[in-house]
Amino acid sequence: MKKIFILIFLLSSLFYFSQQSSDNETENIVETADKLPVFEGGINVFRKIVAERFNIKNVDCSKGIHKSITKFVIERDGTIGPITVKGDCKSLNDEVERVIRTVETKWQPAVYKGILVRSYFSLPLNINFN
Repeated sequence: MKKIFILIFLLSSLFYFSQQSSDNETENIVETADKLPVFEGGINVFRKIVAERFNIKNVDCSKGIHKSITKFVIERDGTIGPITVKGDCKSLNDEVERVIRTVETKWQPAVYKGILVRSYFSLPLNINFN
């Protein structure tokens, strides 16, 4: 009985104290970097693509100014990763997310200590519905 108790204790302590380790550093997202991510052609080209693909017919918001802030990850390979959109109009948020997902042009990823890293990029949007 004593051996069974010791065996169970050892197995449970291994489970309890074990940590998930990852050799993949891409799980970490850098808040500040030595070199920020850059869209090919510049931020104005990115904004132009977003504006051209934005379909106002997909947005059903009340009159007035509506704000939406999009935050997304620029992956180490320059692609757009997870996207979060916060704002006061759900259909506006959904449309902004849809448009961002359609952008296939790669970014130049952020660099931290000479290494390409994942980083955040924020895009605020204000629209006045008359």
